[in-house]
Amino acid sequence: MRQMGIEHIGRLARWSLGVGLAGALIPLCLGATTWAAGVGVGTLWGVANLYVLRFLIVRWIRPRADKQRDPRLGGLAFGLLVKFPLLYGIGYLLLRSPWFRVEALVIGFIVPFAVAFVDALCRVAADQRAAKLGTPDGSANAVERGTKVESGC
Repeated sequence: MRQMGIEHIGRLARWSLGVGLAGALIPLCLGATTWAAGVGVGTLWGVANLYVLRFLIVRWIRPRADKQRDPRLGGLAFGLLVKFPLLYGIGYLLLRSPWFRVEALVIGFIVPFAVAFVDALCRVAADQRAAKLGTPDGSANAVERGTKVESGC
């Protein structure tokens, strides 16, 4: 199984922005501006939530530099103050706003989770393919080595 670093959350956030942009352009082209704005703003909120989560994870697992004072506590407290009262307060205000459709905001909120789910499915499929081909990275190098590979799918 391939290892994922903390930079993987940033990659998921970038993919989420692309999917959210595409999801906002479709209703925009159809003239549904409140739907387009809701999907776009909801996706931005979801991506901000991912980045705050990444910030918290980095502060939590970062090794301590000094035994007397734990530098992680300040970063954790700041991250928790940003995430819970501020970010979720903004989410509540967005849901109460008449400028966005609630359904569209919820779709935007879910976009990062959907991207992470599809990414996990792709990783599982790549690992199964690697196990079937007998290569650690799942590539088709077995064909180049002269190993007979059955086609499946």
